[in-house]
Amino acid sequence: MSDSLFQVEQNAILQDMKQFVKSDALNLEIHKVEESLFRTLLRLGKAFLQEAIENHGSGKVDGKISNGEEDLPYHSIKSNTYLSIFGEIKYYRAYYWTTDCTRGVHPLDAKLNMPESKYSYYLGNFLNRGVADQTYEEVLENYKELFGVDIPKKSLEVIAISAGKEFDKYVINKEAPDQSTEGKIICIQADCKGIRMVASEKPDAGKTEATGANFKKGKGEKDGLRKMAVATGDYSFNPQPRTPEELIEALMKDKPDKDREKEKETKRTLKEAGKIVPGEPINTQVSASLAGKKVAFEELVHRILQRDPTKSKPIVALIDGEKALESELISSLNEAGQIDRLDCVILDVIHMIEYLWKAGTSLYGEKGKARLLWVRTQGLSILKGNVGRVIGALRQMIVKNDLKKSTQNVLNTVITYFMNHKHMMKYNEYLEKGYPIATGFIEGTCGSLIRDRTDKSGSRWSSVGVQSVLNLRAAKKNGWWNGYYKFHIEEQRVKLYGPREKAS
Repeated sequence: MSDSLFQVEQNAILQDMKQFVKSDALNLEIHKVEESLFRTLLRLGKAFLQEAIENHGSGKVDGKISNGEEDLPYHSIKSNTYLSIFGEIKYYRAYYWTTDCTRGVHPLDAKLNMPESKYSYYLGNFLNRGVADQTYEEVLENYKELFGVDIPKKSLEVIAISAGKEFDKYVINKEAPDQSTEGKIICIQADCKGIRMVASEKPDAGKTEATGANFKKGKGEKDGLRKMAVATGDYSFNPQPRTPEELIEALMKDKPDKDREKEKETKRTLKEAGKIVPGEPINTQVSASLAGKKVAFEELVHRILQRDPTKSKPIVALIDGEKALESELISSLNEAGQIDRLDCVILDVIHMIEYLWKAGTSLYGEKGKARLLWVRTQGLSILKGNVGRVIGALRQMIVKNDLKKSTQNVLNTVITYFMNHKHMMKYNEYLEKGYPIATGFIEGTCGSLIRDRTDKSGSRWSSVGVQSVLNLRAAKKNGWWNGYYKFHIEEQRVKLYGPREKAS
């Protein structure tokens, strides 16, 4: 199409807009005028984009062109389709090829950095921002409503999978958080969440976790239909010492409303003044992996090393008490030569208090007045560092009281749990040092990063599909989206067309 023909089409569209505003628009409500103008602007954008592509010509040059391995002669002109945010565009470009060559070359595609599929990177960016939060169906419905274009669901899944693949590589290469904003101590947390998988993902009996064991079942679900995603999170913080009395007040919800409101107001004042709130998470980073605990913790350790270039800040770990999480965490830090920085592994205080509630309910009934006082007393004792005394008291209750067998079983379960995690329950030391002792951050991550997206009604996932979506979601939640998508586009360019030529 010649320049004059392009200008004729563009001028015709502009004239349509001007005429519409002067005539038909006068009889429409303003939102209808807005919609019509938007549709016309899409037509205009498409016309200008078509011209921008054709202004480059076909890419044909005299002589041969190298594909990186061999020199290829000109073969023919071939057409291609590019689906932009404005609509679908057909263009023509020279093709260099010869019999038995490893691959042909379209020089124009390389020059314009055309994607492997027909879907533009800008369009993919737009769609994947939706995929990170919504179902594929919701994204496609919204896109069609806004732009009037149908995209197959399978194509959108392919776009999302392609865009999510470079996440791990991006994390390795991204810049560390601004050190001037970082806290004095690093906190790491981890937890697991089951994801419903498609039937083809069902593991065979005896498989390891990385290939699908240790599934959590939902009510009424069959074995093997959920695969575990390991959520990890890290942040830095400035310590805020607290007393056991303050903590038990918060755990038992004893604190007066006016005191809670005063604390919130203090935090708001500090934030508005641009100051860091003691104890608050700083520069949070989260991710989720279906590749198993080992891979998830290796990625977490890398983020820690990247976060603290001096490799000197103490590390505090919080987990829910699962033995496998603790052992894999310690193993990963050890392999990275960072185990000496681990100051402590803390059992989530909420899990501790939940076990006391179980014991209290068994002893005094669900509505017994003594139950509340007993839980408060034992909880405060543990927070003061007396977990051994609480264990001893529970044992004495079993020996000296004529308890029902069911109550004895509950108390023995609590005793066993506390004994197994006693090394992680030095809460008096943690509070004195100003460390966090609850895993609300990672539990919130399991909800917001994994559950809220993957547990939508009817969702069933393949491993590669859900991992890519979780990666996109993490990039968005971590505030990395723009940097990550730029990285993704560059990685695709290198894959398709090779490294950029260095300027001489």
